[in-house]
Amino acid sequence: MYNAVRLCLEHAGYSVHIAGDGQFYQDDCKADYQIIKVHPFVQWMADRADYVFTSDRDDEGIRESWKRFRGEELTEPKLQTWRVWLDKWNQVRYIKRHDYGDTHMHYASLSRNKGRVVGGICSVLGIRLSECAFGSLIDSLEQIEPPNDKDYDPVTLLFSNHITSQ
Repeated sequence: MYNAVRLCLEHAGYSVHIAGDGQFYQDDCKADYQIIKVHPFVQWMADRADYVFTSDRDDEGIRESWKRFRGEELTEPKLQTWRVWLDKWNQVRYIKRHDYGDTHMHYASLSRNKGRVVGGICSVLGIRLSECAFGSLIDSLEQIEPPNDKDYDPVTLLFSNHITSQ
């Protein structure tokens, strides 16, 4: 979801500041948009957010991702904590009157129907792209892969052990 939002903004010509996984929110940011990729619910971020986009997986997908990333089994209490965080972010989306269908997706939806997901994101953000620019955006999204030459990509915010197609 994060990379789809980032690419929508960039392909529309907006400047973007990335915050997440060690990169931080800036009060004095000069970019047109500041994107924060975060898992834990953080109230002050929720209060300041103009838009909130969320994605979800089934419990088994979350467990597999956790094991791949952390190298350990995800306990039931930790899984429930993640579910509580997602519920809180979803409440913020509702309060800000974001259309659920365009600001929330299941993880597998992006790989199955990138065009619909990206079209929904553009709609929420008020972005209108030409057919050519939209196609270029989808191509850019399809080319994103976890890095194989380093542990972490500071633009895509993917780690080498991310799996983006499941």
